[in-house]
Amino acid sequence: KLAPALGAGNCVVLKPAEQTPVSILVLMELIADLLPPGVLNVVNGYGREAGMPLAQSKRIAKIAFTGSTATGRVVAQAAANNLIPATLELGGKCPAVIAPDSVLDERTIATVAGVKVIKRGQMCVTVDHCLVPESGVKAFTDKLAAHMSAHFAQNNAAPHACGIISERHLTRLNQLVEEAKASGAQLIQIGADLRPGQRDMPFYLVVNPRDDLALMQQEIFGPILPIKTYRDTADAI
Repeated sequence: KLAPALGAGNCVVLKPAEQTPVSILVLMELIADLLPPGVLNVVNGYGREAGMPLAQSKRIAKIAFTGSTATGRVVAQAAANNLIPATLELGGKCPAVIAPDSVLDERTIATVAGVKVIKRGQMCVTVDHCLVPESGVKAFTDKLAAHMSAHFAQNNAAPHACGIISERHLTRLNQLVEEAKASGAQLIQIGADLRPGQRDMPFYLVVNPRDDLALMQQEIFGPILPIKTYRDTADAI
């Protein structure tokens, strides 16, 4: 979003997520001397303290927000009160639809598992959940669990996947797991139990969770992969 905004001749105020302020500071170190003073401005801080004044400022001509649906609603309301145009790129429930002839396909299994392990599922284009043919759900789940156990189980894939970004998000993800477990859904844990003081959360497959559970209502953004079944293409859609 930054490049086209600057390319169109705008000055930009960049408000990064409060969990990752250092990444933006590194970016500024790399590009600060390429731009005149005041063209690119970074405001770090927590959302209510830093983000809301920006969203309510009459000096802002356009808002582009990337983040959760809940925060997006707040940003949209603040922008609407001052008639500021806003573009929202919000979280969703992105499924991987497994075709009937791909249930046991090695490349399909490796792709789903490999995408999910990146940043321990904390990526907006990761697989949120899988839709699998009803007749092949056990075969798919068994093969996926075996693949993940063979490649990710040692130390919860710590050398390859970062930890959960904060204690708050770790608590949220654990609550999703505990609610699914309490509902009677089948859970398959890939990796060791979480160690106290660590954030290397193990991976979880959750087979056929109820649609009213939080993990099927929220963007998961973590190492939890629900597997739901479908009967035909229309059912999947």
